[in-house]
Amino acid sequence: QHITQTQNSQSGAAYAQIPQLSRTDQLTGRYQMYTGDGTVADGLCVNIGANTLGTRNGEDGVETGVALCFDGWKNEQAEHGIQIFYNGDMILEGRATCGNREGCPPVSFFEDESWHAVEMNISPDASGGASVVFDLDTGIYTGHGVINSYQLPDDVYLGFTGRTGGATNNHWVKEVSIAKTP
Repeated sequence: QHITQTQNSQSGAAYAQIPQLSRTDQLTGRYQMYTGDGTVADGLCVNIGANTLGTRNGEDGVETGVALCFDGWKNEQAEHGIQIFYNGDMILEGRATCGNREGCPPVSFFEDESWHAVEMNISPDASGGASVVFDLDTGIYTGHGVINSYQLPDDVYLGFTGRTGGATNNHWVKEVSIAKTP
């Protein structure tokens, strides 16, 4: 699925409903991600939640739900790297320490014109919270975020969102799978 191509000012999204997903189900999503061929902007997210961005941009994920985002462009907020958001709030911040197109981790781990394996697990706990864990390329880069009060919308979607601006990139996904365990 092509979310964006190497053209300026694109916004792309693809959603599929996840039937009968409850707040207590453990969820594992896997996919292959490709980012590159352009001038490094802006980013790509995998989302579990609503099927709309609300007031957010594609590289920041959905407004309602969990978003694992791979942001290649440092803008005025200085956020580029890998982040996890829950309902728009950042619960994991994996920021790059260099400027745009300077090739430092974690941006250099995914913005390289190659396919990369991504796995994301959402594990609800008995107290009403949840843990979100992701893995890029089987241990190249991992992260963990904690949600204190975890809820999902009535209709839950798996989605991919992305955007380009004055700089560009291809943002593609393939081999998408999702599994839930009650």
